[in-house]
Amino acid sequence: MKRFLLLICLCITMVTVATAQKIYVNDVRIAENQLAAIPIDAIEKMETSVEKGNMVYKVILKANADVARIMEAIKAIPAKPKTKAVFTKEDTLTCETLRDFYEKSTLLKEGDNAVYFSGQAYNGENINLEQYRGKVILLQFWATWCGPCLQELYPSNLPEHLQEFVDNKDFVFVPVAYTNSAEDLNVFFASEKGQDYHHLKNSIPDPKKKITSIYAERNIPRSVVIGKDGVIKYGSVGHNALQTEFLVNAIRQALK
Repeated sequence: MKRFLLLICLCITMVTVATAQKIYVNDVRIAENQLAAIPIDAIEKMETSVEKGNMVYKVILKANADVARIMEAIKAIPAKPKTKAVFTKEDTLTCETLRDFYEKSTLLKEGDNAVYFSGQAYNGENINLEQYRGKVILLQFWATWCGPCLQELYPSNLPEHLQEFVDNKDFVFVPVAYTNSAEDLNVFFASEKGQDYHHLKNSIPDPKKKITSIYAERNIPRSVVIGKDGVIKYGSVGHNALQTEFLVNAIRQALK
């Protein structure tokens, strides 16, 4: 799994140009955005190469993978125009470091049982994750001082990773304000910048990191998708476009 995620990370820092990419899954060609429909635990390995200036991904599925179901999930995602990924050695090292941060700092990962907690949100709402048992929960750890967090959660990004699910009765969004007190949030939401983030007013302040420390030792932004069965389906640290695709797909799959 780590090898796959590191390969995915190679695509995070990109220079986009109008050219085609080729992606094959067991010799079946798919689009780049459809890659997120493949469960991570179904992948045996992924190889990359360059053909006529185009980046080519070759995904090999495990022998016990449910190929028919995977291809059905792929076909359910409309293919988007492809772009060519151009990355440097520095990009690769950055992505490897990012994944290394996740492995070393995350306490509860994919396949682990989630820990339910409670707290009072900034808007006064009393939140107890136990009351959401049986629903899909997206935990989002962020902070007012964290630039990548604010970029990931900026309203222009909501259609990608929140708006699709906002009206789904089986989906719950729970933001946690890492290291921030209620007073910090007062200042933030009163600022010109903070006025754009009204959708985060249900954040649970976590000034002493009591909640965050259940799931990780450090590093934000951090996303955790908890399935209806209480098991963590996906986790990530950092912000990039491809991770957002995986996050969205993990929520889609968990809601089925």
